[in-house]
Amino acid sequence: MSVTLEEVCEHGIQPIPEHRRSKLPESCTYFSAVLLSVWDNILGPQVYHVWNGPTAHRLQPGIIQYVSSHTLNGEIVRADYGEHPGERISAKLFVFAEKDACVTAFIFKGHLKSGSCLFSLCLVMTIDQLTSYLPLHDLCEAKMKCCITQLIRMQKQGIPIQQFSSVIEKFVQSVASIALAPLTDVKLQSTVFHGQACEIFEVEFVKRCITSHLQTCCCTVVVGEAIEPLNMLISTLALFLSPAERLRSRYAVNETDTGDLEYESNLFLQGLLVKRGESYHKKIPSSEVIRTKLPSTLINVTALTVEQTNLTHKHHAMRDDFLALEYNLMMEPGRRREEALQSADISKTSFSTFPAVPDSSNFYKNLFRETYDHSKLVQDFLREVYELVPSCGVREAYISQFARLLQRKALALIKYVGAEDNTRFDLPLGPGISREIIKKLKKALSLEMEGDFKIILATAEKLRPGMFLHLLGDPAAQCKKVQEELEVL
Repeated sequence: MSVTLEEVCEHGIQPIPEHRRSKLPESCTYFSAVLLSVWDNILGPQVYHVWNGPTAHRLQPGIIQYVSSHTLNGEIVRADYGEHPGERISAKLFVFAEKDACVTAFIFKGHLKSGSCLFSLCLVMTIDQLTSYLPLHDLCEAKMKCCITQLIRMQKQGIPIQQFSSVIEKFVQSVASIALAPLTDVKLQSTVFHGQACEIFEVEFVKRCITSHLQTCCCTVVVGEAIEPLNMLISTLALFLSPAERLRSRYAVNETDTGDLEYESNLFLQGLLVKRGESYHKKIPSSEVIRTKLPSTLINVTALTVEQTNLTHKHHAMRDDFLALEYNLMMEPGRRREEALQSADISKTSFSTFPAVPDSSNFYKNLFRETYDHSKLVQDFLREVYELVPSCGVREAYISQFARLLQRKALALIKYVGAEDNTRFDLPLGPGISREIIKKLKKALSLEMEGDFKIILATAEKLRPGMFLHLLGDPAAQCKKVQEELEVL
């Protein structure tokens, strides 16, 4: 967004030098600009660099300087808090109604030649873009924190800010990819429930897909060589997502239409089309799978395999170790991220379940495991849904009823646990409960099958984060305890 001489005279706007301005790709539809500001101890907040999007002309004159000032003012006294690198970056959402602008600002401590400085990296958009952005806020926050970590490393190594443009461009393109094939309006005609059983996929395969999908908090990647069955399975699994979760999902698309789509972390449901004979491992970076906040299911509709990562509590322990290790190694001068991870001694982490070289050929044997969990809930659901007529909305109503059944059982589980260990719903969960309580819980809720218990526990995790950790214990603490006992021997 350029500033004219008339605007400088009328509004007192200081023009931004050419070397501090860059352009975003034409595919950037969610943001009008991305702004990097720095606190100067003499001049106050200053624009350090701005990336203008295709809709930057819709922003009011002077909005860049206005955002720079209002996001950094009052932040100079902030202190770095939290042991995790992501906790040192605070995210704030501003709505400037008088300027017809909304801003998501990320405040962090960066580095210049003069020493440590306070920075803000802001996503600037108009108010009419806010509605489409809000469902993606958590996704953007997670990705921006990764971008900022890379920026801090580049600043410490003295790399020019212009080279950070490729990181910003990749970020906006990954967010824009969701709009290429949005998963908003799912019809029964596009799912496996439209016709009779076994027309497209075997019922046993569909049962495994739905079971694993529900066990991993509905976070699933579907890969295949043919786009029709791939997207049909995506539509089927989407029936178990909430409307907000569907906004963070996408179908697979033909590469000839939109180019090669990449795997995106922190999406709930996504499809990837692979060429015949091509390994889908190349399209799914293992480091991105670990970085995802939720565990993942990986379904191959060509080979008819269903795999999943560790469930929530173990996945979180592995993710925390990985991010802390990655951050520490990236901060070493002269080390590239890939080189640092390859030379890492993973055995020194508290929960070592991933190999020292992510994206290696043996990685998927440790990250994804084929699952054959049996679920009576899903088995009865499939049997009954195919007994209903596929017309008049009967099957749609039954599927919605099944989703509500899972919600009710999950809420009953939360209430039962709270009554047994005397914890209120609005208070933090404790470190864990006894095995006897878990056995009584399974019997009371008819969850004797381990597959059913994992499904309801994953649903409860979405309603109240921490349920997995509370019921099954902290794997990092358990691993440490075992190590201490072995050392005594």
